[in-house]
Amino acid sequence: MDRLPQLYNYYHKCHKSNLLQAWKKLQEVNSAKSLVEWLPMFYDHLMATWHSEVQWCEQVFPNPGKVVVELLTQTLSSLKPSLPACMETTLEEDTLLNLIELKKTTDRFAKNIDSAITTSKKDSCLGLEEFELVRAIYLPYLPYLARYGALEEEYLSQELSCLQLEKRDLIDCAQLLSNSVTNIFKLTNDAVDRCMILTNGYDSLGLIQAVKCLFSRYCKSFNASISNLQSDFESSFSTSRELGEDWTTFQHALKVIQTCGELLLGMEDFEISLSGSILSSTAAHQCEAFSPTALPQKASPVITSAFTDYNYLLEKNPTKYQDLLRLIHNIKQENSSSVMDDPMKGLKKVNEHAHKFAFELVFSQLEKQLVQISYMEVWTSEGGVLSADLPTFSLSPQEYITKIGQYLMTLPQQLEPFTSQENPALAKALETGRLPFPPEQGGLEVEHLADYWLGAIARGVMYTYVESILKIDELTAHAARQLVTDIDYLCNVLDAFGLPASTDLRHVEKLLETPVSHYDEITGAIPSRLCHVILKLKKHHEDR
Repeated sequence: MDRLPQLYNYYHKCHKSNLLQAWKKLQEVNSAKSLVEWLPMFYDHLMATWHSEVQWCEQVFPNPGKVVVELLTQTLSSLKPSLPACMETTLEEDTLLNLIELKKTTDRFAKNIDSAITTSKKDSCLGLEEFELVRAIYLPYLPYLARYGALEEEYLSQELSCLQLEKRDLIDCAQLLSNSVTNIFKLTNDAVDRCMILTNGYDSLGLIQAVKCLFSRYCKSFNASISNLQSDFESSFSTSRELGEDWTTFQHALKVIQTCGELLLGMEDFEISLSGSILSSTAAHQCEAFSPTALPQKASPVITSAFTDYNYLLEKNPTKYQDLLRLIHNIKQENSSSVMDDPMKGLKKVNEHAHKFAFELVFSQLEKQLVQISYMEVWTSEGGVLSADLPTFSLSPQEYITKIGQYLMTLPQQLEPFTSQENPALAKALETGRLPFPPEQGGLEVEHLADYWLGAIARGVMYTYVESILKIDELTAHAARQLVTDIDYLCNVLDAFGLPASTDLRHVEKLLETPVSHYDEITGAIPSRLCHVILKLKKHHEDR
């Protein structure tokens, strides 16, 4: 018995030499191949060594498992060239993907050797030796595991750069943006899989940061595409174009909004899936519960198996491990709702940008019609129909306002393809998006897309109409009556849709109808700005 340690040393020296020679030979024979291709051969050799040597050691040593485990540990720690050196060469290109393949190979070996040790375990006091073996198996990966977040971020950035989001043509661009939804979430789901394979979920924080960076860049590219489309539309828009001549552009802009809704729904699903993966992986590795009010000085999860519960993060970076526990606690407490807060905010901003773009496509044509009103000669003309002393009801609305009315009445038809059937993505986009000219506080809330859009555009029309009227220099008495007729026509069109006229538009109508001599009777309830401007343009003509 006194000579047993010497026998151990002799045994380890002889067999370790044989294993190191086998490693060297494998490396030389496969020098032209990637480590991914020949590392499994060495692991197979180690497994064969385990099975043959443990049987022999059972006849010689009182603790055969311990002896062979130590042999494997010493061998893995003494490889020349070392496994990290071989990995460095292999990982010069496609670092993350090749690293994943190597890790899969190593995980299979670890699982097989764990099963073999468990099956043939003759001595119960093998905990420390097993742990040292696990350390030796995974030691080459630790520098890469520490950099996982950066590696993932770099890889996702490269993949995103291959995802085309820009086309000058709106139809093509809308299709590209729509196609990108499936691609972006495939990237994120694949990233989750890589994190679980490579880090066993321990670097979920690195994964989250990488995904946040991915969506930050994606949202930036998405916004850039919309901005380019806006710029092209503005530069190509012609004042000679007939109002409502082409609605195709608007329909494709609505498709972009629908894509935003798909992204928002997809993010909600991904957030739930990601949280579930984090909780599942950490539960499998015995991550202890965490409470902010009782933060352990040193986290110490219960180890049930050196192989299945190897916690490299606790050993190498206990501070980051505590951050992981805090994350787990937050997910459990907040039901996963905060894991992807930043990406969700970014997507909501993209959605608002898409809403603004689509709105401008429709409203800009109306706006160009309305801003010209203040320069129309009809307001100062002394001749023609306006010079006749005709009652107001005998006047007909002018062409500019009837065109606007017809345009508004056409809008629901253009929205019909998106509202004729259930569309959860569009509903989600509308739920979080905002259009210009929101309803006044306490105004009617609408559920349907057509009503939502028609209401916003109608309020924009009324606001712009009022501002254009206030820029008119002067009005003849008959011109004022004609303008009242035009306003009344617009109000009737809006009333047909169940939309009330704005307070300012009604005030302007009232001021135009009321003789200047009676203004004292009505001005108390009307903003002074409106009273002053309308009075000035009416008196301008009367004073001449």
